[in-house]
Amino acid sequence: MGVPHGTVQITTAGEIVDGGGSVVASPEFDDKVGQINYQHVSVTLGDGSNPFGDPWQEGIPGSWRFGRSGYPYGWNPNDQ
Repeated sequence: MGVPHGTVQITTAGEIVDGGGSVVASPEFDDKVGQINYQHVSVTLGDGSNPFGDPWQEGIPGSWRFGRSGYPYGWNPNDQ
């Protein structure tokens, strides 16, 4: 089951691992911006474990998304 579009759920890598799951770096090429997102991860939960909180409406401005001008964590299209 995924997270519904427009919402986020929060936990930590430690809580996932403590529950028997894993968090693995999984860089992903983003066709929209032609760059690799090195902050992408693959999450596998342990059996019967769900450390995520309740879903809530995402409050991240669209300009802060990966590959957009306001992205605060590294690559910025204006840096090219």
